[in-house]
Amino acid sequence: MNCWPNPEEILLLKSGLLDPGSAALAWESYTKRVDLQKINYASTSLLPKVYANLKNYTFNTKASLEGLKICKSVYRKTWMENHYRWSKIQPTLKQLSQAGVEKIVLLKGMAMILGSYRDFGVRVLGDIDILIPRAQLSQAQSILNASGWTCLLRRLNPLKPGLLDRWHSANFSYKEDLNLDLHWGFLLESTPNLNQSVLRLSIPLENTSLSIPHPTHQLMQTCIHGTKQSPVPLIRWICDAAELLKQDIAWDKLLSEARSEHLTYPLTLSLRYLAQHFDLQIPKEALQMRPIQHLERLEQKAKEKKRHYLAAWYRYCIKQRAFKLVNRLAHVHRYLQYTASLKAAWHIPFYAIYWIGKRLINKIQYIGLKTVFGKKHG
Repeated sequence: MNCWPNPEEILLLKSGLLDPGSAALAWESYTKRVDLQKINYASTSLLPKVYANLKNYTFNTKASLEGLKICKSVYRKTWMENHYRWSKIQPTLKQLSQAGVEKIVLLKGMAMILGSYRDFGVRVLGDIDILIPRAQLSQAQSILNASGWTCLLRRLNPLKPGLLDRWHSANFSYKEDLNLDLHWGFLLESTPNLNQSVLRLSIPLENTSLSIPHPTHQLMQTCIHGTKQSPVPLIRWICDAAELLKQDIAWDKLLSEARSEHLTYPLTLSLRYLAQHFDLQIPKEALQMRPIQHLERLEQKAKEKKRHYLAAWYRYCIKQRAFKLVNRLAHVHRYLQYTASLKAAWHIPFYAIYWIGKRLINKIQYIGLKTVFGKKHG
């Protein structure tokens, strides 16, 4: 799975996570093996954490010293960009609050920066994620649109009730340099029960109308995302999880909610990996969670093989509690109707003809363009 780091990336992670003495040894070993000018985005995003951990350590080797200078430059750039994003997003969040959105919960990177790291330079951000009550979603979207934000996915603009069960967030862009991910679901897999629990137990930030999730919920989200496939493996989830494990985690609640949401398997995979490779203190009952539904394993394997439609089917069956094969087969037509947002089951054959025809037309156009440009190139 590309969500797990390779041996060089493990050294880089240890450089940012271990005590300075052990981290320095890992950093020296890493700089001997790797050219920092050629590392990928996933590794670059870890450099600020390395700098924060080793900035006061004295190195004797040139490669380690030069590498730490690169880490410092990435740290400074990250600090500046995060402050810029945060200053630009605050007026929008204030508008949402003043318009009556009763709860705005910061998620992922910004929640980690404000609640755990307390340092704008340590954590690279791709966008800013917020969670709001689902009932206030249309109100929030109207405010965003009026403020100049644009929904990047056309089919989610506007957010229709039929789409809300299939998706858990919508990404909005502002002037091409700022992105806001608006969540009405904590996770893609989560049920309304978990969403309500996150909103209810969120921790208010001082002098603001904003909140961040309880560390228990943050750890769950971080670990679940850690097992997902991504074009660029975002291994910084390991740094986030290690930071969260320093805090007061309500393990009984974490395990019970993972079981009720049928997220036991991916959560266990992540926690076992953290304990095995980074020697993080995790209770035995969290590493040996039971029961694990067979559908959870199938869903995870489908994700690993990038068969996302199959993974979505397994998650749909889990939410419908159709664990037996007979029950799953009985839900096929409902799933197809749900996936295509159709009003009635008898629309499925007509939609299938439309979908196949559209794919064929796109394929023909692609072959035609390839032939034309191929001849010109020749």
